[in-house]
Amino acid sequence: SADGDFYAPYNWYDMADDVAAILDAQNVKKASIIGFSTGGAIAQVVMCRLKDRLHSAVLCSTSFDLMPSEKPFENKIVQDGMAAAATLTPASTKEERVQKLLPLQKAMFEVSDDDPREAVLRRAIEDDCDRGWVDTFGGMNPFSVLAWASWAKTHEEHVKRLRENQVPCLIVAGRSDPVIAFSQAEKLAANTGSSTLEAHEHGHILGPAASNAVLLTTIAEFIRSRWAD
Repeated sequence: SADGDFYAPYNWYDMADDVAAILDAQNVKKASIIGFSTGGAIAQVVMCRLKDRLHSAVLCSTSFDLMPSEKPFENKIVQDGMAAAATLTPASTKEERVQKLLPLQKAMFEVSDDDPREAVLRRAIEDDCDRGWVDTFGGMNPFSVLAWASWAKTHEEHVKRLRENQVPCLIVAGRSDPVIAFSQAEKLAANTGSSTLEAHEHGHILGPAASNAVLLTTIAEFIRSRWAD
């Protein structure tokens, strides 16, 4: 519009309300939430908005600032993979999707060619295609961008709520994350009440299999220990 405002069909607050609706529909009084990457930002909102409905929150590979990319991505495989994914269209074949998405998935999950998890990633891409779970907008869904932008307008209020947070919160971040700088996790931990920072030496996901297993155990133990709170 002329004044620079815009309409977003939904935002992160709507998604938090969706979580509340699911809890109500399933007769769940309290739960724990885990959010990864953009899901971590949404989980922050859920944590602040539904504080009486959560035992704990786990925020993985997510940011504090509105513009978290403090420097360009340094991982060329991730750069190339994201560029290739942006060329996909609803008409792309299953084979094209595997060819263009699998290298990016392997880079993000730090999966080598001889890692058995490669077959899992490949099958997930194929299953999404078979089920029709394909983004009709191709590389970037404009609704997602508008949802982020709508939430961004309330970021100062969001930060205030983070600082007042009392939900036990575990922040998990990789020191070598090529997408979200580790300093973002440090900022998030410093500005989030009742939070603990769990650092690992890997990237945006939870690292190779051995690191993955250790971190998943840490997350599970954190959730379990807060379940009775």
